[in-house]
Parts: sequence; structure tokens; C-alpha cells
Amino acid sequence: MTFKRYTLSVASPEDWSNIHGALIVDSNEDGIPDRKITCTDEKTVSPTRGTYELTEAEAEEISKHPRVKWIELSLKDNPDSFPKPQLVENRWDVAPKVYRNLDAPDAPPALSPTSAELNRTNWAVPRVGVKTVGDVWPDTTGSVGVINKNVNYTHDGSNVDIVIQDSGVLASHPEFLKDDGQSRVKDIVLDGPYYMDPSFFIANGHTITKWDGSTGITTDRAILWWENAAERSAGFNAYPIITIPSLYSAIKATGIGATGVNELTSGHGTGSAGLAAGKNFGMAFNADIWNMPCVSDAVGMDIETSYDLIKFFHQYKPVNGGTGVKNPTIVNGSWGYQAAILANSTGITYKFAGSYGTTSMPVTTPLTDPANIDDLIYGLNNQVAGAFRSWTSSARNSAVDEAGNEMMAAGVIYVAAAGNNNQRIGYGFTDAHRLDCLTDKYYNSQDSRSEFNNLSTPVGSRDFMNPSGIGFNTATGYHPVINVGAMEDHLVLEGRETKATYSNSGPGIDVYAPADETLSAGTNGQSAYEDYQRYDNGLFWDCRFSGTSAAAPVAAGVLATWLQRNPTATQAQAKNWITGIGTDEGSYDTQYNLFWDEENDITKSLYWSGAYNTRTDDSSSTVKIVYLNTGEAEIPFTQTTDYTIGRLASKKTTYQDGTVSNVLLYTATSLVTVNVSAANQTEEKLTHSVSVSAVSGNVDGDYIAYGIPMEVGGNAMYDDITLKAGDKIYVSSSKPGVSFVVIANRSFPNTKLDIAKSLGRQNAYISSTAFPQINDNVGLVTASYDGVATIHISNRNSDRTAAVSVGIASGDISTFDVADYFLFGLRLKPLQDLKIDNIGIASGQTLVTRASRTDVAFAAYTEPVATVDSGIGTDGDINTTGVITATRFVGDGSAITGVTAAGFGVSISDENNAIGVAATINFGAFLDVSPISAGIVTVSVPNLVGTAQTANSLAVGVAVTRSDTAGTADYAVVAGIATVAEIANACDGNSVTASTALGIATNFDIISYNPIRTYDKYYGDGSMLTNVTAVGSGVEIKNSGSVVGTASTLDFGLSIDVSALANGSSTLSVQKVPHADISGVSSYSDKCGVATYATNAGIASQATNATFANTASFSTLTGAAETSKSLYTEHVGNFLPLPVTLGTKTTNHRYYGIGSDRSVNIQGYESPYLRFEVGQTYRFENAAQQATYPITFYTSASGDPVGYGSTTPSVMTQDVTVTGSYTEITVTEYTPSLFWYGVGVGTTMGSMGNSIQVFNSEMNRVLKVGEYKNTAGLKTCTHTQMFEGRATAWYMNTNLGVGNSDYVPGDRSFNVSSIEQSSTGVYTVNFADAMNDSNYAVVINGRGTNNFPGGLVEGTVFDRTTTGFGVTIYNGIPAPEDLRDVNIVVYGGQDGEPAFL
Repeated sequence: MTFKRYTLSVASPEDWSNIHGALIVDSNEDGIPDRKITCTDEKTVSPTRGTYELTEAEAEEISKHPRVKWIELSLKDNPDSFPKPQLVENRWDVAPKVYRNLDAPDAPPALSPTSAELNRTNWAVPRVGVKTVGDVWPDTTGSVGVINKNVNYTHDGSNVDIVIQDSGVLASHPEFLKDDGQSRVKDIVLDGPYYMDPSFFIANGHTITKWDGSTGITTDRAILWWENAAERSAGFNAYPIITIPSLYSAIKATGIGATGVNELTSGHGTGSAGLAAGKNFGMAFNADIWNMPCVSDAVGMDIETSYDLIKFFHQYKPVNGGTGVKNPTIVNGSWGYQAAILANSTGITYKFAGSYGTTSMPVTTPLTDPANIDDLIYGLNNQVAGAFRSWTSSARNSAVDEAGNEMMAAGVIYVAAAGNNNQRIGYGFTDAHRLDCLTDKYYNSQDSRSEFNNLSTPVGSRDFMNPSGIGFNTATGYHPVINVGAMEDHLVLEGRETKATYSNSGPGIDVYAPADETLSAGTNGQSAYEDYQRYDNGLFWDCRFSGTSAAAPVAAGVLATWLQRNPTATQAQAKNWITGIGTDEGSYDTQYNLFWDEENDITKSLYWSGAYNTRTDDSSSTVKIVYLNTGEAEIPFTQTTDYTIGRLASKKTTYQDGTVSNVLLYTATSLVTVNVSAANQTEEKLTHSVSVSAVSGNVDGDYIAYGIPMEVGGNAMYDDITLKAGDKIYVSSSKPGVSFVVIANRSFPNTKLDIAKSLGRQNAYISSTAFPQINDNVGLVTASYDGVATIHISNRNSDRTAAVSVGIASGDISTFDVADYFLFGLRLKPLQDLKIDNIGIASGQTLVTRASRTDVAFAAYTEPVATVDSGIGTDGDINTTGVITATRFVGDGSAITGVTAAGFGVSISDENNAIGVAATINFGAFLDVSPISAGIVTVSVPNLVGTAQTANSLAVGVAVTRSDTAGTADYAVVAGIATVAEIANACDGNSVTASTALGIATNFDIISYNPIRTYDKYYGDGSMLTNVTAVGSGVEIKNSGSVVGTASTLDFGLSIDVSALANGSSTLSVQKVPHADISGVSSYSDKCGVATYATNAGIASQATNATFANTASFSTLTGAAETSKSLYTEHVGNFLPLPVTLGTKTTNHRYYGIGSDRSVNIQGYESPYLRFEVGQTYRFENAAQQATYPITFYTSASGDPVGYGSTTPSVMTQDVTVTGSYTEITVTEYTPSLFWYGVGVGTTMGSMGNSIQVFNSEMNRVLKVGEYKNTAGLKTCTHTQMFEGRATAWYMNTNLGVGNSDYVPGDRSFNVSSIEQSSTGVYTVNFADAMNDSNYAVVINGRGTNNFPGGLVEGTVFDRTTTGFGVTIYNGIPAPEDLRDVNIVVYGGQDGEPAFL
């Protein structure tokens, strides 16, 4: 007989004594061996487990006992029978350097790194794995030095697609290379087609081997796939085609080859990719990276198309064979739209907290309370070169917004950078600053939405912003995009962290992530992104990356590790996780006193102007910081379902979980009303408690039931507890064995988000001898919105009865009167609880409570008011042979037949002049209408000059042939007719009291003076319905098969006549150009429109709108182009003739009153502005006057000399021929891009003509300059100095010292003669060469001799003169403080040249 040691567990602690006692004695109990068993380990630490010596047969017998939960070999005694546990894996073999400060002396070496720099990383990597900064950087204030630290990981982002929507990603950077040398970076445009449709390219032999050894396709093949459905497999033929910019190529998008060769225009996208998924710099270091360049990019991609491409990629990517589902798509958008004002802007329209007005710059300090628009402007951080202040705003483009909404509707998960303007970002319909706005005076581009009326741009709410606002639910106020703020690398007092000074903040920020001075992947050839040479490959660089542009990819990388585990997660589930709802990771809440804040009172000036404010609008609010539990166990992917009704959670207390101490039972993910049940499943009396908290953990005041006794078999129910997202239920029992279940009975999916967050768990407190004292009237909660409240009251005294009272005040607690009590002096026995529900409470009213003894707990919850509609309700059909009459029908009317759109049909206009409303549009002569197919017809113009394209030449006598293809074709969508109406079973008879009937059947009329609503469809004859508008806001409009949109009004423009309405019908016909039927000359071409190459459009003798026009009309008033006119035409012979005469200037002349009073007229036009094309020859013909007044080309309008380096040319003679009858110029790539034509110089003969611009889309212009001089030839600077931005004066010192007076700078300064100190913190800076005036800018930063906070100081400039300026240094108190070190830069004018302001 062979014995082995087995460990078993009984079903419950109550079973332990029975089973253990039967085993260790010789018992006769069934299922227990009939002998005395040796217990080798009683495991007194456990209430259910023990180890015994048994035979295999005895173990088998015991396993069948109903009270034995399991039995197995003892792990301690049989270690080889079980798998060995593994430590959570270290990310690196050797702990690498971790950089949190990239200023000297803590920064990496710029060149020639040593092996110590191998695998170096940024501070974000260890920071996201801890909840307290001191866990990594203990006892640190100010700048943080480099440390060596390894991190654990269990997930690496595998099988997740991270899209970098940015400037482009350098694919060959070592951060993105796999062990086999292949790059994890792919391009959606160039690699997406092969990824989605590989069989097509393989079958047709179109594959190639790329530079990294992976298989792909050529650029041409990729673009063909996107633009031509015939270049795809059959399964992709029906999918949309997307036009790709002509500049798109691999070298401009991702670079080519293994050495970093690229033509990227920015390294921003590479830096973003590194922080999301870099080998050393990102959390998702094994994720697939998909490049989507569209911001500051080299490929010419626009945002609208990029959204469409990402949506296509997300929808049609293949299923991952390893996981069985598609890879989740997470997009990082580290970009945004800016609006700005200048330092001298006036007439700025604004709205601030509901108040309108206008203001002007500059804003002066100090600002005072209460806060106003000046405080908002002053606090903004400028992000636009040349502007005074800028702010994160909207796209001001409906197509971009709509494309973004469509992408989000497809299910893409989007992480956005919140913006770097130190701007309060709100959200939701009740935010008092939702409609805050300012006029954009820099781009002069205003928001066209009705809230801003083309007068201003939003500054207050992400509801209107892009990309943080795309996908915004206008009904509920929900934002699916995850908006990320930036954390500062610097630590302030007591080692606390802050938001980065520039980061946007406020209620609209979902989460904060490490950002400032993070180390990331650089880009070869981009000096701003070539900061630190790599050790593993010296051809590549790392860079210093900051801003919310860095915060967003950090969050995206963390979220990718969760999506690796949950690849089918929805947008809402992903956002709930990263914001810590229903989970202990993703992010964690830190109270504001752990995340340093300056001011959180929204009425204060400092709230808006301070640089460290989180602006949560509530001093008790929390800030969420990204958090990833890197030490957690591996969690396999399983499909999960979110429930908002029925059972939500359950837990049975054990010794380790919920006995005595509280355990988390449930966290709400949305507004929901629940019941909590408790059941005693033991054979003993015990007590239990239930509490509800708005934050992690709970306090005494959170209990709704405390120490409530339960008999054997006892049960309790706590119902009507309304929770908002994030509210938590905690439970406990005095002994193990109580089961708790959370059951939802009501959810509120249509409640607006900003209302929902103000409902749910409200206030809670316990009466005490301190406030709130016994017999005090205490305001429990003041309602922000109308709602229905529930109050739970618990007498926690075990030996005393307590009297409780409840009432409602009409306003706050000060308005309460004793007459307001609706419950007074009700006695609660010891440990008795009470629930009062269905308490209606209006916005502004206050629930008031009172207790006669200490230790009475009160807690309140509110839910939305339910709107109950009266009338007839049914889930079946309403069928009648009579007439249904109502004031209005509400619901889907698509199945109604016979509807005439009288009154509200299609509005007809002719050139914006309203004709009327028609139910029928009759297309007349010269319009072809195709047969209806799928409810769509195509209207086209055949073989007519519908729109003129641009005359070949203005030369007299040059004729053209007839135009065959110059028309315009759109699409008209006509709704089809339902041919089958399905009718469900009806309910005969009458329903007197039922709120919902199975159906209603009658042969009589159904008449109602209220709306009749259906949530299905209406069927039958709808010809007597009024006010019916076509679905989708009208008729769907297409242009040559491409959808333009839907419209309720069709405006027919030039060349289409619209007849007056007759019997609901209107006729459209095409205007034929007079005298242009065959090939003659158009004498009245003012209606010709504009076109590019109309070789058949004839010669316009009165071409008011067609002359020299490429895309807009010609201005006869100025002779200049309204919008980019040109002489884009084809050759006529060897040159293009331009007939010239001399005339007298009129007020329409560009240079009227300047120079000569004469003008050079071309083709009868007074000195027009001209655009020439490279490769053409132009001849100015004036046989009568050329010999005396030859046409000449000049470098300025007046013909006066212009300084170019060391030369001052006047006349431009390059490729110019002058004869007695004409002047001719051949335009080449070397022709100056701008020059003037005329016949003389100076005040008597100058400025007679106008300018000529040379245009060539294929040419890259290069300006080669040796040095720059001013007009006096005195001031010079080199190209490098100009490129780097030369300051008028600068000074740098790292150890100025205290009291340093009359210090003469050395070689670390320019144009600074001395710095003199007059008192503590007060200095005078003197110039070596005087400034032109006092209009110069001064930039100062430095550190003080103290450390408040962290040694950061600010300088205030005073007494600007031409010879110097004063400066006072303030610390954060603020108080004057001496400098430890300082850097100064001055920008202004000198030597007679004023500063450009």
C-alpha cells in the first residue's frame, strides 16, 4: 500500500470540523476511509484546507464526498507534479538608464554614446506602473536625475494595430525593428492593400521584397488598388474607392532603406510612435504600427481623407488567425486645430460665461477677481508662430468633422492630445463656459455653426473641437474620444507632481499621462528631432519630446496592452478602462492635494491665468493618471458582455474577502438604479454592512446599512440605490458565508452625460457631537437637476433608539422651515435601517435631515425624472380601413405611399433666387436623365458648352472648335416605394386599462389631438400627410457618382434655367452659349463660367468673367486676380501674343497715385496682374509705341533698384528679347518667381504696369543666399544665423551669483554690455548697441537661489529704453528673489529698422 500526501478543501468553513474530524478518527461515515488518517498539515491559516496521507484509491473515494470541494496531490510534498511558477518578466536583461530630466547635466550625451546608453528609456515607462511617484523617485523635489531601473511586463501590445495619425513615421528606426530586422511600421496607403487583399497581388504576381525583407507591393500598385476597384480582388470590388495625393510615396511617408533615408518634413510622428510602441520607449512594444501621415506631412494628405482611410482600414482588415478576431484599431492623434490673436488685434468678439462683448489687445496685468475674458486670454499659452495668444479650437470645416464622426461610428478607438494652450477644456450642455469663444484674428477663419455664426471660434468646450470632439453624441453629451493631458517632469513641494504648465486642463480632460521631456525616437535629417545619437546604431537619433503630443501616445500604448487582452472591446469599454471605471487599473484617482494645484475656484482670476491648475472646478475632485499594473498575472482574452439591467455582480464573503473588512462588490459604468440583496448562507447568526462610495475605498459616512443582524437563513434587500458611473458598492459580514448580489432594475441610457454625472450617489454623513451635531438641521443634498431621490438611514447604535426627521427646503438650507418636514421624529430601534424613496426634488431644492442621537448614518441617491407619455401604446400594429387623423405623425415614414411633398418638398432656386417648392422636378431640353436604378437617377448635360473652361488665348482671330465634354453632371436620389407592407396579428376588442395592447383593429377613423407615435413604421396611403421632409434632410446629391451630401434645397446655378412652378412641377433646361453652337466666337461669354483647358470654348470678346481665369473670375476693377488667375494655356504657335497699348491710369489701377499717371493696358485691360507658366514664351506686341516706350521687366513696381546680397539690380533681362515692335520673354525654371512689367522708372515713368508671378507646380524653388544685408548695407548675417532665428541680443549664465553687480558678459552673450543689480531680485540689463526703439520683446528664464517651487522663477520687465531695460525676478510666493542662473533673449529692431510687431 503506497501512501502519498494529498491536500483537500471542503465546500465551506462550516464543513471543516465535520470532514477533518471524520478523517483523523476511525469513523464509519460514508465517503470517508474506514481508518484513522494522518493529517500532516492542518493549515490552521486556512478555514477549509488540510493535507493528509492517503492511498490513490482513498483519495478517489474522498473526492466524491458532497462536502469536499476538491482533492489533489500536495504541492509542498509533490513539487514535480505541478508547473513551476515564473517571475513576472523583466523587460530588459540589465536595468537601463531612465531619464526624467533632459536638461544638462542630466541629459544623455548628444554624440558618441557609450554602452551605458543601450536600452535607455524615458520616465513614462516606469511611471505608469506605479500609483505614487515616490515609488520610483523618492524624496525628490525639482529636477530629477537619471536612475537605473528595470520594469516588469505581462503584455506588450501584440495583435493590436496602433495608427499614428501624424507627420509620418521613420520605419527603419531601431525602436521599431523586430529581432529579424523587419520593421513593425507599415503604411495604411502603401501597405494596407496587401494586408487586406493579399490574394489579389499574389495571384497577379505583383508582390515585391521590401528593404527589410518583408513582402509588399509597389507604390503604384497600392495607389491603383485604392483608386480603381478593378485593381482589387472580387471581394473588394464593391468597397469605396479613395483618391490618394499624387505626392504620396514611401520616401515621404516612412523613409526607405535600412539607413534612415527619408524626405519626411517633421519628426513629430516618429516621436509619437516611439512613445506608444517603441522597443524601449513605449508600453506596447510589440504592437503593429500603422502610419497615416496627414499633419505637417510631405505626402499632401488632408485630414478628411485620412479619417476615411483609417475607417476603411478598420472595417476591412482581415481576421487575425491567432486570436480569431480582427486586431483592434487604436488611433493616436497628437495634433489639433489652433486659432489665435495678435498682440495688436482689435475688435475681438468674445463670449465668456454667457456674456458677449468685444475686446482689444494687449491684455494688461495684474488681473483682478472676479475672472473675465481677459483672464482667459492672459492665461493662454501661444502655439502659433507670430501670434500673441492661441487656443485649441474647431476644424472650421464640416467635411473634416463629418469624416471624423463617421470614423468613430465605425468603432475606431481614438486617443487625442488635449492641447498645449494652458486652456480650460469643458464639455456637456450645462457647462457655463460651453459657448466661450473668441474671434480668430490670425487665420481669420471662424466657425460657421449657429453657436458661433462665423464671428468667432470655440475656446471653451471639446463638444465643438477636432479631434477631441469627433463622435460626440449630441443627444447624451457622451465623448468616445479619450482626451489626454500632460504631466510635468519637474516635482514641486513635497515631491508632488503637476500638470505640465502648457497642458490644457479642465473637466474635458479624461486622463493625464507622463509627457514633459520624454525621450523618444528621432528622425534623421530633422535637426529638431536629432538630439541624442543612438548606441545600437549610430546612424540614428533619439529626441526630446514633450507636450500633450507625448502624453497621448503614452496613454495609447498603455491602452493597447489592455486591448491585447480584450480585442473585441467597444469604444465605451476602452474608455471606461483607461479612466478607471469598473477596474483597478487603466488610471487611478489622485486627490488634488497629491497633484499640485494653484486655484480651483472658477470665479478667480488665478484659476484662468495660473499655469498649474487642473481646473476640475471642484476642490474635492480627482485627477486621473494613467496606470498599468505591470505585475498582474497573464489574463487570457475572453468575450465579455456589459449588462445594464438584471444581475450585475455577486460575491460571497470569505475569511480573506469581505469578513470584517469591506470588499468591493460593484462599480457602476453608467447611471443605473440597483437593488443589493444579502443572504446568510451559514448556520450561525451574524451581522452585515453595505456602503456606497463615490471614490475608491469608503468611510464611515458611506454606510447605508451598518452591523445589521441576520438570523440563520436571514435575508435583506436594499433597493432603489441610484449610482452614476464610478460609484462603488462595498460589503462586509462579521463572519464568512454571506452572499451579496447587485441587481439593476432601471437604466437611463438617454440621460445627458453632464446631467448623469450629477445624479447617483450624493452626500452622506453620520451624526456626531461635532458638526453635524445631533438635532441639527443638515442639508444632505441640493439638487443640480430635477430628480427623484432615495434616502437610506441607519441607526448604528446597538443599544439606543434614535429619532430621525426628513424634509425638503425650497432652496438651500437657509430657506428651511419646520413646516417643510415630511417625516418627523420617527423612532429607529438599535441597528435598524430605513429607506425613504420616490422623493421628488426640483433643481435647487435641498433635502434636510436631522437625528436625535449620534451614530445615525444618512445617505442620498437621485435618479432622473421619468417622463410618462399618455395615450395609446401598443407593441402590435394599428390596422384600420378608416382614416387616422392626428396633429402630427412622429416616427419612420419611409413605408408610406402617395406622399406629395407640397409645402415641404424640394425647394427650387435659380441662381439663389427662390422659385418655389415642388414635388416633381422635370428636367427639360439638353439634360439627359438615366433610368431609375436603386432609387437613383443620373442627370447629365450632353455635348454642350455647359461650363466654359478657359480661353486658349486672348489673341484676335484665334478660333476654337466645338466643346464636346465640358458639361457638368450630378446625381439626383429619388426615394423608392415600398411594395410589400407586413401586418402583424391585431388585437380585437377594446383595451380599457392596458398601457400596451397587442394591436388595434377598426373600420372607423382614429382621431387624436396629440401626436401618434410609432417606433416601427407607418404603412398605407400618405398622400394627405403634410410637412413630410425627405429622409436625410432632403435629396441625396452626387457628382459623377461620388456622394456630395443631402440637401433639402437644390440651387441651380449658371447655365441652367428653372421654370416657374405649375401644378407642383418645374422644368430645368441648359442655357446654350449664344453664337457658340458650332465653333464660332462667343460674344456674350459672361455666363461661360471658368474652366482649365477649354480648347473648344471659342474666343470671348466680352469675357468679363473668363479672361485669363483658371479658377475664378477676372476683376475688371483692379485688373488683378480675385483667386489665383493665370495664363495657363496651350501653345498657339511658338509664342503667346499679348497685345499692348498705353493709356491713362484710372482709380482702378493697382498703383493709382504712385509713379507715372500712365498705364500699360493688355488686351484692353488696365494693367492686369499676370501669371506665367514655365516652358511658355510670351510676346508683348505694341508696334506703334514699342520703339519709343519698349516694354521692360523690373525687380520692383517702380523700377527702382532692389538689394540682393551684394548687388542692386533694377531691370530683369534674363531670357528677354526686345525689338522695335515687341518685347518677348521665355519663362524657364531660372526665371524669378515675381517681377513687374512697365515702360520706365521713378516718379515720372514708374509703376505703370503690374506684377507677374511665375508658376510651375513641378518645380521646387531654391533661394541661394550667401549673406543678408539691410538697405544701408551695414547689418549682415549669414544664412545659418537667419535660419536659426537671430536675436538682437542674448545672454547665458549658469552661475550669476547673488549680488553680482556690473558683471561684464564674456563670449556667452551678444550685444549685452553689462548686468547691474540694484536690490534683491532687481537687475538692469544694458545693451552694447542701442535698439531702434523700445518696441522689443524680452524672453527670460532661470532659477532662483531658493527652491519655491523647485527654484522656478519668473521675470517681469520694466522701463524699456533703447539702451537697456529693468527686470524684477519673482518666485512662486510671489516675492523678489536673487538669480542663481539666467538666460535672456531680446528680439527687436536696430539701425533705423523698427521691430516687426
